[in-house]
Amino acid sequence: MVLKDYKNSKLKKFKISTDGEIIFVQKFTEVLYHDSFHSYKYMLHNSYTLIEEILHTLEDVYAHIISVNHLRKLIEELKYFSDKDIILNQEFPQVGYIIRSLKEKTLKEEEPYSLRNLEFKLKGIFDELQHSYFKKLITQLKNEIDKQSVDVDAISDLTQYLVSHCITKFGIHSRSLTYIMKTIFVSTNPRDKQPSFDDKWLIFISFLESKKYEEQMDAYVLVRPLTDKISADILSDIGVKYMSRTDLEQINFVNEKEALNRLGDATYISYRGLVKKENLYASINEVMEIIEQELSIAAFNNEPVYLDKTSVIVLIKTTDEAYKIIAKDRLFNISSNRKRNIVSNGFSQIKMSIDTKSIKDKERIYSSLKNYSMGQSSFSTETSFIMYWSSLENLLKVGSYRSVNDYLAHSVPTLMTLKYSRGLLENFFLDLIGIGIKEVVFSEDEFIFHLTYPMSSLKMTTFLKLVRTRKPSNLDLLLENYSLLAYRWEKVKKLFSDDDELALTLMNHQKKIEWHILRLYRVRNKIVHSASTDNNILSLTQHLDFYTREIISEILNSIDCIKEKQLPAALMALDLKSDYLKYVLSNTKKNLNYDELNKILFPEKNNYL
Repeated sequence: MVLKDYKNSKLKKFKISTDGEIIFVQKFTEVLYHDSFHSYKYMLHNSYTLIEEILHTLEDVYAHIISVNHLRKLIEELKYFSDKDIILNQEFPQVGYIIRSLKEKTLKEEEPYSLRNLEFKLKGIFDELQHSYFKKLITQLKNEIDKQSVDVDAISDLTQYLVSHCITKFGIHSRSLTYIMKTIFVSTNPRDKQPSFDDKWLIFISFLESKKYEEQMDAYVLVRPLTDKISADILSDIGVKYMSRTDLEQINFVNEKEALNRLGDATYISYRGLVKKENLYASINEVMEIIEQELSIAAFNNEPVYLDKTSVIVLIKTTDEAYKIIAKDRLFNISSNRKRNIVSNGFSQIKMSIDTKSIKDKERIYSSLKNYSMGQSSFSTETSFIMYWSSLENLLKVGSYRSVNDYLAHSVPTLMTLKYSRGLLENFFLDLIGIGIKEVVFSEDEFIFHLTYPMSSLKMTTFLKLVRTRKPSNLDLLLENYSLLAYRWEKVKKLFSDDDELALTLMNHQKKIEWHILRLYRVRNKIVHSASTDNNILSLTQHLDFYTREIISEILNSIDCIKEKQLPAALMALDLKSDYLKYVLSNTKKNLNYDELNKILFPEKNNYL
């Protein structure tokens, strides 16, 4: 967890010293951390962006690309988020009233008036929010940061809204946003004279309001081909060309010797064009899609050109007309993250189990894995998205559901919620280990945590017992240097000692994932039917990638556990998990006992068949 690098005492060296300032920086960092951002936990929404999405979806309903049911679900989602939207409730109460008065059940495709009426209302709201939502957001957030009596919930929520707006509305790539935030707030040497937090805040807001993230500069994007011999004809008359060592020596570099040493003697495929220096990751992603698509077209009926995704280099022009290398290698090396590499890990471990299944089951599993692998190997975000979706469709072709989409809307939210319930506890537990808390000694009266590194490690079951019993511990004292972790500790204690609160949290999470699956389906439809995509296709593809990996892993693990049964039995196991979760959530008044809670938190240890 990144919070170990952003503890209170370290931030104070950067003149980030008040409770509000510390919570803001820690929360901003946490939201963008890959374990949160690249998963189902972070959805990139606020009321403003949802209204914009509904207006776009209305166009698809008019064009009969999707059904009106998607509008109903989107309005449900908007109502849920608007109820919790601090900006909407405090600054635009009339807008909140209009949203709450929307009647989604009356929307019918055969009654265009109901759709036009919805469009009229939302366009009026959108026009009002478009001009002032962001300004109100940053003003309210700064006011909350400056308060002497800090409202951590408010700062946490508003910071998440700000990140949502930067990514969803402004189109800033998450990694670029992380770099910008770090550069402004914490990257200078703490021994140097530090600007005040207020000065840093003004620099950050000025960067966003002046749209510096849209400024473009001339650049070369270089990538090495993996194919040894490529016909020169493939590269003719398209926007890419070879660049050899001789070609590179013709470029004026800021530090020529260092640049040429770094580039070496390799021959590159290059694309020259404009990139956004302050939003470089998004620009590189766009350029790499162009290179892949152009090479694919040019290589039609020829030998395909394969590219080395681990080595993408950018030469960007500076103000003195010289070029400088500013990008890092391994920009696209996704598979280096072990948690993502299910093909080499989970699949290899149970390959023998799969080989014992029927030919039909084997074909479906192999087809699903093949499509998933093709999605991971593609530079094209659209291609990756479609291949991930196809991977799920290949796997989920059985059951009593009307369609694969119905199955997805049923199974994915269930599995994600089961994992989310554990993640609420596990992520905090891992954060404790990350800051050095590795041991706990407990008796009948208290739990004592130690900042040591012994042979025995802290066990999550022990930690759960502490949370459930609410016995005294010294953890509050140990977290004094980690404001956000201390805040999360209070949340965890409240959540896991109150069964009704836990049930409500899990039910809301299931709803959010259901809405998100429908969003992914709409993007899939746009790609297939109208060759257009969502503005947030990159983030949505990362979410779909996560869902796909989790479903495939769940199915493969189930097959491994019930070796005498076939693929349908593994899918049935997922259904039974869903039934059990619904049963538990609908019966919380009887109070969950320790065994039932363990069954939700540790489903892999329980047999649902």
